[in-house]
Amino acid sequence: MKRFCKPLFLILTLCLFAGFSSAEDPAYVVIEDFETEMDGWRATGVNHHDVQLERSNEQARFGNYALKIDYDFTGFAGTSGVYAAVDGGIDIPGDPERIGMWVYGDAAGHWLRSQLKDANGQTFNIDFTPEAPEGVTWEGWQYVEAPISEDFEAPYVLDMPVRYMATREETKGAGTLYIDDIRAVYRDFDEDVTNPEIKQKTPAAGETVQTNQPEIEITLRDEESGIDPETIDVQLDGKEVGFVYEQETVKFTPEKPLANGFHEVEIQVRDQAGNLMHTSWRFEVRADQLHLHCKGLRKCAPIRRLI
Repeated sequence: MKRFCKPLFLILTLCLFAGFSSAEDPAYVVIEDFETEMDGWRATGVNHHDVQLERSNEQARFGNYALKIDYDFTGFAGTSGVYAAVDGGIDIPGDPERIGMWVYGDAAGHWLRSQLKDANGQTFNIDFTPEAPEGVTWEGWQYVEAPISEDFEAPYVLDMPVRYMATREETKGAGTLYIDDIRAVYRDFDEDVTNPEIKQKTPAAGETVQTNQPEIEITLRDEESGIDPETIDVQLDGKEVGFVYEQETVKFTPEKPLANGFHEVEIQVRDQAGNLMHTSWRFEVRADQLHLHCKGLRKCAPIRRLI
């Protein structure tokens, strides 16, 4: 579903959707899209190395810019966290049920939260993901929402939009997170915010094949707006490959025989609503090969090694 936004009294962003009339209240309001300068934004945190916070055009789900957060939790004990805060907070109009945002994940598994303040000045956290290691487990853009408890009273202020926390030592490291289109959500809405999925892939991750030219098949699925074939990009070992796409399945065979060992397939695809799926996996080739058995420096004879 297409989304159209326009400023309202310089404070709100009223978003109208195909299928809704202008007389209806909006299902959500975008309260920060990072398209203008980030005055008052600052990075804070605990148990981390230097953190960088900037408005970036490297990745953007909508428009041209998103919030970029570079962090490094390497070597710190206890809970580590990096927080993106804004002076005075972001005023949230009305009484939303939940807060939503688009997150370009780094698959680090960390816990993603926000901090709000209610009408009584009470601060509280909302959770977009579970704690580590089940937190941000994806790579690429994904839409997430966090419910606001009825224990708190509107109007709210979003004074710490991003709290990215590492609570387990084995998940700590350095990474980058992007945030775009933070929303106040008032009711359910009809919009495709679900990324395409891989239904099946051959060879599977970690699978061993006995041929140097395996047929590679990737079956895609998107049950809402559908796969956009023009956006499919496939690489094998970092090089783009040609493929055939039919009946929601990508098929190709390497032009040249693959060496024994591990090889990586990477695929990127969007659906008709622009939702992105980007993933990769490795499989192993272990095929019969001719090897040279050498005696001395000059005398060599070809032999076949059976594995």
